[in-house]
Amino acid sequence: MDKHTLRTLRQDAGLSVDRAAAFLGINPRTLRRWEAGDSRIPPAALVALSVAAGHLDPYGAPFAGWTARNGELATPEGEQFHIGTVRAAPFLRQTVRALIDELQRTRAELAKARADLELARALVRSTAEKKPGQVPPSGSVRRRRR
Repeated sequence: MDKHTLRTLRQDAGLSVDRAAAFLGINPRTLRRWEAGDSRIPPAALVALSVAAGHLDPYGAPFAGWTARNGELATPEGEQFHIGTVRAAPFLRQTVRALIDELQRTRAELAKARADLELARALVRSTAEKKPGQVPPSGSVRRRRR
């Protein structure tokens, strides 16, 4: 990329030399040297200014049509994400994983409770079906000791 492209990116981003230098964390003299063609322009600086200018092309095909302006990331469909939302994505992903794990544990507990309930219902049915005077199978009733 040449010096004219760097200047164009900086201007597209709406940044003065001083503000662009502060954005890149460099001395304004360094930026002036890059724009004058006196020094090699680091690729990271070009990518940073490209993104600041709203061009996401340096990130490749997955970001084709995406733009970034005023702290907002916009999809080609027009959906916008604030930088805070983007930064929170790893935390949100971790939270969702924890909730999914908790849901799976709860489902397992519910399945066990349903099985226990079905067993209890079966016992109640078998007890209710006994005829008066019928002797239960041996070992199922404890005898009281006096």
